[in-house]
Amino acid sequence: MEEPQQEPQLADARSAGSAWVRAARSGGPLGRTALLLGAACWALAPLAMPPGYVPWRHTISELAAQGLAHAGLARAGLALWGLAGGCAAAVRPGAASPVVRLGLAGFGLSMAASAVWSHRPWLPGVGYSAQEDQWHSVAASLAGTCIVLALSTYHLARCWQRRSPDALAWVAWGSAWLCPLLMLALPAAAGAWQRAMFAVVGLWLWRVLGGQPEDTTSVRRLD
Repeated sequence: MEEPQQEPQLADARSAGSAWVRAARSGGPLGRTALLLGAACWALAPLAMPPGYVPWRHTISELAAQGLAHAGLARAGLALWGLAGGCAAAVRPGAASPVVRLGLAGFGLSMAASAVWSHRPWLPGVGYSAQEDQWHSVAASLAGTCIVLALSTYHLARCWQRRSPDALAWVAWGSAWLCPLLMLALPAAAGAWQRAMFAVVGLWLWRVLGGQPEDTTSVRRLD
């Protein structure tokens, strides 16, 4: 008598799973496009900066700082990478786990938040909001923490499943915590270290976004 009652539930589950897979498949191309457009924004934005901005010394956050006439281009890059992080959370990477997706989603949200709250200006004599600068620092720190969480859990999952090491992910993991330390230790090259970190992490995200989404359409029946 219970069997007919289970069929609608199974159909609903399969329908929801199919919708999730379709969304995940569209998220890959969307996320890759966002990565490319965001990187293009960061490459072009220095051309619109006033004299004194040096890419290998100044960070991307300073490129999107308060009080700059064309900072919106760099902020758009931050928001686009936030979108890419959210898309990556919807696409199943190898050895995925809920914590990997949580880290990727947190990275995306934090990058988007860092576009909303901007860094203090690097130009002297420009007024700014100290509170907004503090919120930007919080968002940027959370973005770094979340991507380290995602990569660390990714490696742990691969080890648990006895899969071969992922060289690109290891380099991305190392750069995600080492480059911020080098930015503090060698501030004259802070921009170069940050861009190197984004380049490696971006390559890993690019590969994640090109992966196959998790198939959630198979529903196990508990008869």
